[in-house]
Amino acid sequence: MNYENSKEVRNTLLDAIERTDRKMVYTTLTNYTQSDHISIWIYDGQKRELHEMELQKTIAIDDIDPRSLLSEAIYDKSIKLYKHITSDKNYNPEFDNPYRIKLRSQLVIPVVESDRLMGIIRLSRTIKSTANYTHHMIENIREIYPVLIELCSCLLGAEGSQRGPFKCVSAQESEEVSIRTEAREIKKLLKDIFNKSSNGRIIQLVTAGMQNIDQILMEFDAERQAEEPRVSQTPTIKKEKLNILIVDDTRLNTSILKALLTDQRFEISIADDGDVALEKLEKMRERENSIDILFLDHHMPRMLGSEVAQHIVKEPKKYTDGKIYIVSITNDPEAILDKKYLYDFHIRKPFMKAEIMNVVEKIENIIG
Repeated sequence: MNYENSKEVRNTLLDAIERTDRKMVYTTLTNYTQSDHISIWIYDGQKRELHEMELQKTIAIDDIDPRSLLSEAIYDKSIKLYKHITSDKNYNPEFDNPYRIKLRSQLVIPVVESDRLMGIIRLSRTIKSTANYTHHMIENIREIYPVLIELCSCLLGAEGSQRGPFKCVSAQESEEVSIRTEAREIKKLLKDIFNKSSNGRIIQLVTAGMQNIDQILMEFDAERQAEEPRVSQTPTIKKEKLNILIVDDTRLNTSILKALLTDQRFEISIADDGDVALEKLEKMRERENSIDILFLDHHMPRMLGSEVAQHIVKEPKKYTDGKIYIVSITNDPEAILDKKYLYDFHIRKPFMKAEIMNVVEKIENIIG
């Protein structure tokens, strides 16, 4: 399959990840990069090991020859191109060619997020290829790099489980650990600035930053508590109706979604942009009848869906007296890759009734 542009490749890879179709991931990367061999290695930071996902090979980071090409890529955390790999003075077959294939050229791609190594993707062309990789291919890789982070995140979440098709259900947990760690590190830096500065404006900004980080951590704690089984001495009071707000600037989408959700269990409201949505959320909160589920489009005029979600996460008490479950619905999931922490669920357009009801039922079970 030939791809017309990188966006098509990103969408194909995201779809394969969502459907846990590992074969399609490898096929897509092979065709896009015109490679003869691809290997994906996931990094276990606790054990300091790289795990190859197909043949279950393992390489300990501390055992890698520091002069090898693999070592160079890992410690530079940048994509490395080796045109005539076997003639390179630092080429070490034990680490740079563990499959013992007849190499011509190689691309070694460290997958890094926030300076944290997540994995290594190694693309190889053999002597059967008519050409080596070029620097143009590095640019092509950079265009799909956010999806490679998503891929490694899913594979990282699947580590420790049974081998086979990767499952992305644990990726959110893996990302949460990453966000928590980074948030605490940022807060530590802000505290240092606070203690060293005597400028009132800087102190004000730093204080606001630390408060935002505290809010993010509180949100994570609240979500975790909501998902954990609870033992209560009083019976759970189940809500008679769930309040649902659908936000989309395309009337056809809101009409279809409302029709799918027509049920006595739900009270449905609609907003056609982010400003109106926030106003409705605030008014419902004031009436002590907060929205429970927010179906949120991303590409809208005046305010993106992620910006709406960010307002809610930053000031939850302004918009709800409990917990709003935010469901992203978009045909452009890559647009929210770096904002995934804002959402509880994601549904790709065009959506099916079964997908919608599956998410609603999960939320009903959580709410009780």
